Amino acid sequence: MADFFNLDPSPAQQIRSRVLNIADMLALGEYHPAAVQREYQWEPEQGEMLLNDLVRTFESGPAPETGEANDDAPAPATPAGDAADDATSAALPPTVSIETLESRVYYLGSIVVQQPAPGIYHLFDGLQRVTTLTILLAILRDLSTEPALAAEIDRAIVLNEDGRRRIYRHNLRSTQRMLKEEVQPRGEAARVRRQRRNLSPSDQLIRATASTFLRRIKGWKPERRELFARWLLRDVKIGQTEVCSARMGRQIFVSTNLYGVRLNKVDLFKGQLMDLAPDDAAAQEVSQRWTRLQHLLGDDLEGFLVAVDFLARRESQGPESLTQLAAHIEQTTNPDSIGTWIGYLEGMAGAWRELHDRMKAPGARAVDVAIWKLRFFPWGEWKPLALLWYRQYMVRRDEGGMVPPQTWHTFVRRFTALHGRCLGMTLAG
Repeated sequence: MADFFNLDPSPAQQIRSRVLNIADMLALGEYHPAAVQREYQWEPEQGEMLLNDLVRTFESGPAPETGEANDDAPAPATPAGDAADDATSAALPPTVSIETLESRVYYLGSIVVQQPAPGIYHLFDGLQRVTTLTILLAILRDLSTEPALAAEIDRAIVLNEDGRRRIYRHNLRSTQRMLKEEVQPRGEAARVRRQRRNLSPSDQLIRATASTFLRRIKGWKPERRELFARWLLRDVKIGQTEVCSARMGRQIFVSTNLYGVRLNKVDLFKGQLMDLAPDDAAAQEVSQRWTRLQHLLGDDLEGFLVAVDFLARRESQGPESLTQLAAHIEQTTNPDSIGTWIGYLEGMAGAWRELHDRMKAPGARAVDVAIWKLRFFPWGEWKPLALLWYRQYMVRRDEGGMVPPQTWHTFVRRFTALHGRCLGMTLAG
């Protein structure tokens, strides 16, 4: 316990905290849900979001220090360039090895535990993450073609085995059977399951998450799975905060879930952009310019960013669109050029604001009416195209102080046609 960072210098040592990798955290003993904890509630989509984030960090490892350029590194691209390949389905570049990933540490946040007996930990915060990690590890173990690695992963799942029964490192309540029956036993996680009736909601979620992970990871090349598994055990870090009593653990659980405002997608995207900056000064500049964007667009900032994401990646939108946009920027932009992307956002934000102002107060010209009528369509797929066209129009207008006739005719033709197409699609259902 000497390596704990003591947050309370008093003899009582009410709170102690340390940062561990996943293997070391699980090796401490048995984890059980505290009495106040909920059952497993993560949807498969949430588990897949975690997997996507882990894979993005894993595959963005630096090239080996050989003095040669990494031909597999993505080349810089303009913000509106072609969409990058999906990092979660691409093959691992052959130059990436486990030694090159040491600087790509992934921090998974903190868990809160209380130790009622040596080696027994009650989880007051972090049950969803630890359960999801256990499912992921079990899939990687059962798909591994390296016996030594499979045994290493198994030791992170199984605490003790005496021939008659297994004691697992992570445990759920007795009413939640799927983790213990279909995930943690060796060889069970990689099996394709038939549907079962009369499962509890949490058991259904555990089954669905395991199926999602298996479907994704089974298609990877064996060497990619092995490297990812080793990186997951060693370089994914988690903070473990240990409290002295169950009462304090309950207080932390209540305050964590009752008070405060969760970060929204826009706030997370801002944090990801700041993290791409090469130094603190550049990160501060990103923050200041981002604040101006927020003041300009207000509550419409997320809708604007979703439209920008479509223009940048040319892919359908989903719940992870802003996270994927941040990953796209990281893959296609040199850190020293992050200001270029912010400048691109600023220019597009000006067009977005002016476009929406036209929708609120239409003019007398036919094109103004066509733009104004776009606001009545209940779907937003037209917005990226309208944004791109309006920005192109603004650039030409601002270059010479007046709009060239050809630019104006193109502008009118595009928005009149866009309204007509949207109306036709709406009427067609």
